[in-house]
Amino acid sequence: MNDTTLQLTVERFRAIASADIRLDEITVLAGINASGKSTLAHLFHSLINLNAIYPTSLESYYWEKLSRTVDATEELRWQIDHPGESRSATDRYSGRIFKPQLHVKSFETLLSEFDRFQTGALDLCRSRLSSDDVRRAYSAFAREIKADFDSAFNDLAQPSPAQIKAFISAKIGETLEAYGKAKTDRNYAAFLHGDSRSRSLLLEDGKISLAEGGSIVYATDLGSNDASVTSPLKPLYGVARSVYIESPWMSMPLVREGGLLDLHDGFPALKRSGKEFDESLFSVLSGKLESIEKQMGVIEKALTGVSSDFKWMYARKDGKSFELESCATGIRSLAILNAYYQWGILDSKTLLIIDEPEAHLHPQWIVEYAKILVKLVKKLNVRLLITTHSPYMIRALRNVSAAELTQSKIAFYLAEQGKDYQFTYRATGPDIAPIFKVFNVALDEIASYQED
Repeated sequence: MNDTTLQLTVERFRAIASADIRLDEITVLAGINASGKSTLAHLFHSLINLNAIYPTSLESYYWEKLSRTVDATEELRWQIDHPGESRSATDRYSGRIFKPQLHVKSFETLLSEFDRFQTGALDLCRSRLSSDDVRRAYSAFAREIKADFDSAFNDLAQPSPAQIKAFISAKIGETLEAYGKAKTDRNYAAFLHGDSRSRSLLLEDGKISLAEGGSIVYATDLGSNDASVTSPLKPLYGVARSVYIESPWMSMPLVREGGLLDLHDGFPALKRSGKEFDESLFSVLSGKLESIEKQMGVIEKALTGVSSDFKWMYARKDGKSFELESCATGIRSLAILNAYYQWGILDSKTLLIIDEPEAHLHPQWIVEYAKILVKLVKKLNVRLLITTHSPYMIRALRNVSAAELTQSKIAFYLAEQGKDYQFTYRATGPDIAPIFKVFNVALDEIASYQED
C-alpha cells in the first residue's frame, strides 16, 4: 500500500460532536480542557495497538477462559504426586507442572498439550482414588471447576474422572472452534469487555472509523437508533505501534527480557533495535538516563518469567546520580521520551502520542521539548500526535518544524465548542491564528482586571 495516511473520524462520542483527524508528520490537537483531545489520542492508540497485537490478545482471551480449569488441574496433579503435603505460595508459582507455554508454537498446540495433560492427571487420579488424600484432592478439584461448565455437568453430584475428562476435552474443542472463528473474522469487540481503559473505550456509544490510505480499517456505530454495527479489524501497513506518553508522573517503561514494556494496556515488550543513539538531542537534560539491573524475588520471578528487573537512574554531569522516581517533573518528562528513543522504539512505523507535554514544564523547556520532538520526526520519520492547550507549545512546534523539516508537514486542529458542551474539530492546516484567537479570550479576561 503506497498511501498509509491514517484518518480517524468520530461522531457523537463523549465530548466530541464530530472530528475528522488526518495524521500528518506532526499533528496537533488544540482546545480547552474537557474538549475531547485525550479521547481522540486514546482512540488512535487503542486501534493501532489492538491491530498490532490482535493475535496474541485473542490467544490470551481464550486461554483465560480455561485458566481456572488449568490451575485446578495442575493443583490436582501436584496433590497426587505429593499426597498429604501442603503447597506453599512459592511452590505454587515457581514449581509449575504444566509448562507448554514455554515451548509451543501455536495456540492450537497449547490446547492440545493441555488436553493431554488433564487426561493424564485424571487417569492417574482414577488409579489412586483409594487414597484418602487423593480422594480429598479430587473432590476439591471437582468443586473448583464446576463453575466453568454447563448445567449438565453441575447436575452431577460427584462426577467421575472419566466424566470430567470428557467435559474438559469438549470445552477445549469449543474454545478452539471459537478461537478459529475469531481469528478469521478479526472482530475483537467480544473480548473488549472488562479490559483496560483504552480497550473498553471502544465499547462506548458513538460512531468511530479508522482509515488507512482511504481504505476503512475499523468502523463501529453504537447506540444510534438501537443499531450496533462493528466491522472486522483489517491489518495496518504503515504503522506498527503507538507509544503513548500521558504524564511525567506515569511509571517509567519496564525493561524485561531485552524489551521495553509499553506503559499502556499490557502490550508486548518492544525489542531494542540497536540503532545509534544521538545523545546530543537531549543535551538539555545535562546528564544521562541509565537503567540499572536489580534481582527479582522468587514469586516475582515466577509470575513474570524473568530473573531481574531494572530501575532508572539520572546521572548528572557533575557525577551525582538520582533515582528517576525522585527527580523533578521536567527531568522525568524528557527522560520518558529519552527512554523510548534510546531503545530504538521510535521509527517510521511508530505513532508517538504525547498528551499535553507542556504540563510541569518551564516556558523555556517547552521550547526545548518542541525542538527535540521536531528533530525526532526529522531524524527517525516517526509520526507525532500532540494534544495541547499551551500557546508556547503551539508556536514552538509551528516555528521549529518550519525551520527544521525539509518540507514542513504540520497540521493543527482546533476544538470549537457548540451546544451542550459538545465540540467540533476544525482543521486549520499550518495556520495557528484561529487557535490563538480562542486562547486570547483568557488574556482579554485577565486584562479586564487591570486598574484604571
